[in-house]
Amino acid sequence: MTATQTDRARATLFVRTIALLFVVALASVVAQLDLLLGADGLLPAVERLAIDDPTRPPNLFSLGAGDAWLWAVVIAGAVGALSALVGAAQRAGLAVAWLAFFSISVAGAGLYDLVADALLIQLGFVALLMQWFPSSPWPRRLGGLLIGKVMLESGLHKLVDVGQDPGWLNGAAMSSFFEVAAIPGPLAPLADALPHPVMMLAGWTVLLTEVVGPFLLLSTPRLKRVVLLSWMGLMVGIIATANFGVLPYAMLAACLLLVEDTWVERLWSRLAQPLRLERLKVPETSARVLGWVQGASLALILCSSAQVGLDLFSPPGPSSPTVWLHSWRVSTPYSMFRRIPPERMEMQLEAQVDGRWGDVYLAHKVGPTDAHPGIVAPHHPRLPFLLWFQATLGRGLPDLRPDGASLTQRGDEQLVRGSSGASRRVAQRLTRALCDPADPRRDAFDPAPTGQVEAVRAILWSYRFDDGGSVWAREAVQRSEPVGCETIGAPIDGGAR
Repeated sequence: MTATQTDRARATLFVRTIALLFVVALASVVAQLDLLLGADGLLPAVERLAIDDPTRPPNLFSLGAGDAWLWAVVIAGAVGALSALVGAAQRAGLAVAWLAFFSISVAGAGLYDLVADALLIQLGFVALLMQWFPSSPWPRRLGGLLIGKVMLESGLHKLVDVGQDPGWLNGAAMSSFFEVAAIPGPLAPLADALPHPVMMLAGWTVLLTEVVGPFLLLSTPRLKRVVLLSWMGLMVGIIATANFGVLPYAMLAACLLLVEDTWVERLWSRLAQPLRLERLKVPETSARVLGWVQGASLALILCSSAQVGLDLFSPPGPSSPTVWLHSWRVSTPYSMFRRIPPERMEMQLEAQVDGRWGDVYLAHKVGPTDAHPGIVAPHHPRLPFLLWFQATLGRGLPDLRPDGASLTQRGDEQLVRGSSGASRRVAQRLTRALCDPADPRRDAFDPAPTGQVEAVRAILWSYRFDDGGSVWAREAVQRSEPVGCETIGAPIDGGAR
């Protein structure tokens, strides 16, 4: 292949891979749309968008947030992603998929603004550029800069926290990582049993590849190959031991931008004919347009990196530029595994039926002690992640009693920009759903309790992998006061119950 042919082959493979990830991500949105963001959901998009937020970027839900429009946007995005995947109307299809997922991320802040979501949006933008400039090296370099930025920021966050939490140096972080992951994977119990020296070495390796790796990409081809293989190995390890949605798959896709031309040529020779792939055609675009695009993108990434660097040492305030960067998904308030808690905390609800208390479990959430971790990703269940943030990050138990105040009256900034206010609302509405057999949000439970629920309470459990006959062992840490179902009144905000 000539250099131009190789660049176009790389662009084709990358665009198709990103289109596939958008298909998966939007299918995951569809599976949870009514439960989470619908008008009768746990965190209705129409309720959230009614809050005045000057940092919210324009998106498709600026035109409305009713259920019909919500479904129309998501379905259009999924169809567009499928179209881009099969190579039909590829540019338009990928643009629609990108815009739909970006809009969902904005409307579902607190649920859809994690590292995985921001990374997919950023790589989707790179894929859009590669469609228009498949022979130019600049979109590929921009993507490489993005992946290096993600890894470097993740490593720097860990290093800055070493004074308060030396877990990444003494092995404690890796010793608890597999146990405290939001949704552990099938090999998590085996990995958790590795000896402490192995865990310590693994922690050092992660830090080294994140902090030093991005700079080694600029060195010799051999060192660059070592860095890429270490990053890919890290992502494969995450896939085997935890479920983080499309995050590791997006990172693997980004590595495609950095691998050597010979790897691309071999991959193309094996996949082009069976998958009927054709290299992206070069549209008639102005070199001046490319220059403006690459200059603006580079400036935005550099400014974002500089701001994130400043925020390492001083938390950003409400008016900080970082808040705007987060809102536009240029960066994210979460870094990859910055601090690993020493133990797994889980909030569970209990329902009282006929005077007896019983556990109520949510789908995909750690609960039953005999349930072995499985493979959920690249599907990304959002509710377990939200409640995991609430419990594992030390926020305690939320108040289950609905306060009756509307969100617009209270100006709940936490609901707009964080998961704390969102988890409180979710817990209140799950309580209401348990008390009302006709509530559609009962679909969140696996299974929903039978019989009339008389009262609901929350329990904070400490979970750990069990060396005995069960998968998990647990110990109660805190219990909330029961909330009687007869005390729950009218729906919150008059519509979103």
